[in-house]
Amino acid sequence: MDRHLWIVVFPAFFVAAFLVISFLMSWIGGWGALARSFRAQSEFRGDKQTGQRVRMRWRAGYNYCVTIGCDASGLYLAMNWLYRFQHPPLFIPWNEIARLRPRPQYLGLETVPLRLGSDLRIPLYVTARAAQNLERAADGHWPIESPE
Repeated sequence: MDRHLWIVVFPAFFVAAFLVISFLMSWIGGWGALARSFRAQSEFRGDKQTGQRVRMRWRAGYNYCVTIGCDASGLYLAMNWLYRFQHPPLFIPWNEIARLRPRPQYLGLETVPLRLGSDLRIPLYVTARAAQNLERAADGHWPIESPE
């Protein structure tokens, strides 16, 4: 193959692979399913924590590329701009969120499990530190622990 053709083929292959992986992560983790019901309709103005580490359905992990935040209305999730393909910002009202009993630690981090969407039941695991910050920002709306 002509050497100059590689200059075009390799970047195109890399971009295509990146987009396919992003699509698969959205589908596997449940972000895409949540986006159908809970896509953010406006800019979120509450407290935010950038560069957070979360895990979702089927162990789909998003490491240090998620912004999470909340206010008295609900929970906000957004991906870093680089990973935004198939991951639009989400805003989930508190009545669609349940907090579950803590599970064993994930990679040495204590996590707080949430279940998003009363019909979808997509798990979201946030670090204990992030959960404490969210609970403070929720202004009394942080969900109580569900036995399920």
